Amino acid sequence: MNKALQRADKVALSKIDPTQIYHTFPDRREGSKSSLILKRTKTKRSNRILYMTKPLKEELLAWLEKMKQDEQSAPEKYSNCGQLFRLPEAYPLPRTF
Repeated sequence: MNKALQRADKVALSKIDPTQIYHTFPDRREGSKSSLILKRTKTKRSNRILYMTKPLKEELLAWLEKMKQDEQSAPEKYSNCGQLFRLPEAYPLPRTF
């Protein structure tokens, strides 16, 4: 994994190198002073290798195909922002751990 989901203050966001940000998600909270972003990890040591079983790999490939079909059928709603999982309204899942 070489991406990190992070909430960043909008003032600080303007100071982040734009090449470090893959995607900025639309704001859903009125008056919010921060944005949810998908960005590069801070260091090479932050990158992780995830090992998986063959059945898991097949399930994930099927899920990616479903997401691709969703994006093609409703491009105004869905966009490929590098997230494997997302909420039904096309926003990324919040990190809860």
